Amino acid sequence: MTTRMPAEWAPHERTIVSWPVRDELWGPLRDDAEMAYSEVVLAIAQFEPCTVIARPGASAERAAALCDPGGGATPYPVQIVEFPLDDSWVRDNGPLYVFDDGRRVISAWRFNSWGGKY
Repeated sequence: MTTRMPAEWAPHERTIVSWPVRDELWGPLRDDAEMAYSEVVLAIAQFEPCTVIARPGASAERAAALCDPGGGATPYPVQIVEFPLDDSWVRDNGPLYVFDDGRRVISAWRFNSWGGKY
C-alpha cells in the first residue's frame, strides 16, 4: 500500500470552501467576510466547480444567496453543502484527499488545534 497526498498545484476536480461561521472571530466584519468569500467562490466558479460548506440553516441560506448556485452567474456550478462546522479554515476541518494504490480516498484524522493550542 502506497499512500500519497497530491501537491496543492496538482490537477483537481473542484475547490472546497468553508463559509465564515464564528461570530467571535469575525464580529462586526462578518458581513464583509461573507461578501469577500462569495467573491472568491464566484471567481473560482469561472474556472472549475466549487463546493461551499456552511452551517445548516441561516448560514447555508446566506451562502446560497451570495454565491448564486444554479443561478447561471458562473460557467461552473457552485454547490452548497450544509454541515455543522465550527470554523472557516477548510484546511483545518475539511477532508484531506490522498491517493492509496492509485485510488482516491479521504484520510481519517483529527485536528488537534495546532497541538492543543486552543
